[in-house]
Amino acid sequence: MIKLTVFTMASALSLACGAPALAQAIPPASIAGSPAEGEWVKLSEKEAELRRDVNRLHTDHARDMSKLAEIAATKDRALSRSADARQSYERLLASPPPTGHAEMADRWAKKLAESADDWALHERKHEDGAKKWRKAEERESKSASALRKAQDRLDKAVRERTALEQRALMARR
Repeated sequence: MIKLTVFTMASALSLACGAPALAQAIPPASIAGSPAEGEWVKLSEKEAELRRDVNRLHTDHARDMSKLAEIAATKDRALSRSADARQSYERLLASPPPTGHAEMADRWAKKLAESADDWALHERKHEDGAKKWRKAEERESKSASALRKAQDRLDKAVRERTALEQRALMARR
């Protein structure tokens, strides 16, 4: 009964202090005082470390997903601007060059060249965005894979700790 009270008080204190890991470091009554207590503490510490890893990986993955969305939006804007620049270039190209005044023909040629440069610039931006997007997609995929693996390790640790508690409970009966 005393151990249960200490466990409950320690749990309440650790939760009040914002340290839930302390509550898990104190074995339940079925384990306390048994030969499995040391193994239970080790498994609990391993589980707490795995939980920290999973939380960190969740944060990393969320950041990677955010970056991927940002790059995709930039890439899409560049594609839209490229299409607009191409249409502008094609309209200028389709219109006949002014005749009669050399100055007007020069302005038209200059506008045509600027339009072509603008189109090429936005095409390059789109291609650069596509490259960044592929890299970000790979990074996101790797972080998702690492997160799944860490979650699997955590689930296994929880199952091991739970099995130990069940064995200790059965041994006490």
